[in-house]
Amino acid sequence: MGTEPVQLCIAKGVAYVWNVDDIATLRAKYRICGILTGTLPQLSQQNVFLGVPLVLMPEEVVLLVEMGMLDEFILIFKF
Repeated sequence: MGTEPVQLCIAKGVAYVWNVDDIATLRAKYRICGILTGTLPQLSQQNVFLGVPLVLMPEEVVLLVEMGMLDEFILIFKF
């Protein structure tokens, strides 16, 4: 497809995208929005403008797998 694969981090069954370029690609080219959940350092006490990471729904992850857009999974296990 000519697009670099997306790197995904999975922790406790939740998929995160931390790379801003990957987030922009997912949103602009593939219309996968996800939910930004991080706070901005300048405005840590707010909930209007959120930053990375981007959280993906399981259905969005399945779609990325089917499209061959996932480069690697980084799995974080809770012990």
